Amino acid sequence: MQVITPGGCGNSPRSQLTVELFEQWVLGNVAPWLPWLAKDFEWWRAGEGIAQGPESVTRMFPGFEAEHAEISSVITHGRFASCDGFLLGAGVRLDFSHVLRFTGAGKTANIAQVRSYLIESSAERPAPR
Repeated sequence: MQVITPGGCGNSPRSQLTVELFEQWVLGNVAPWLPWLAKDFEWWRAGEGIAQGPESVTRMFPGFEAEHAEISSVITHGRFASCDGFLLGAGVRLDFSHVLRFTGAGKTANIAQVRSYLIESSAERPAPR
């Protein structure tokens, strides 16, 4: 499955990393995330709680196999990055917004925290334009 991503991320290493990691999130691939996670990493999911430590990252991945996915936008500034988009699969549409906080502003800084906002609805709902 191909993940549709926004163009123009090539000039910003943090934007490019954000797109690459969330492509892997869509595909269910945990391994590319692990080298980027701080030892005290936490992933907070609105309404569902917090997963702490790099070993817990798997449970924050989508609970279904996507048939189509789009990352609509990526924004970065200093220690922060965010992306949003949607997944379609198993008759479900999952709209997402993720905010990442890195341990520093440098391009090799680890991810300290991810905050995720997910809204699940029927796959028949049209995409926003």
